[in-house]
Amino acid sequence: MSEGSDDRSVKQSKPSAQERAEMTARLMGFGGLFPFVFLALASVIGLRTPFAPAPALLIGYGAIILSFVGALHWGAQLTQTDDKKIRASSYIWSIVPALLAWLALMLPATAAASCLIVGLIACWGVDMRLIKNQEWPPFMRALRTILTAIACLSLSVIYLPLLG
Repeated sequence: MSEGSDDRSVKQSKPSAQERAEMTARLMGFGGLFPFVFLALASVIGLRTPFAPAPALLIGYGAIILSFVGALHWGAQLTQTDDKKIRASSYIWSIVPALLAWLALMLPATAAASCLIVGLIACWGVDMRLIKNQEWPPFMRALRTILTAIACLSLSVIYLPLLG
């Protein structure tokens, strides 16, 4: 160490509230992928749970997540304070994914997976527009893209039995 230097003089800055919120969103988002990946793998190897076949649980979880992604829009509007960004259409859009998810629960597995994948991709597209228009924070671009891609890939294992 050079003379006069002191390890205590180098202060580590604490993350800001925004940085902590972004990190929490990332951790929760990636944590939410665990059931997708686990149930996709369980579906591939034919694991039966005590509750239901893994593909049925995967479809159910996909429906829950699609509903949640739509609800983000409802929540965002509730907290919006800029009159120029308040739109009734956001409330209307926010329930469309839940209705698609509900429909998916009544369909055969491959149709359900298709419905959920289309819904997740549609939500991703709407979210990308909001990020581009600076209505949602920029960190959401990569997060939503990764989460949507992994969720859709996980749901796509439902099609494997069709391949023979």
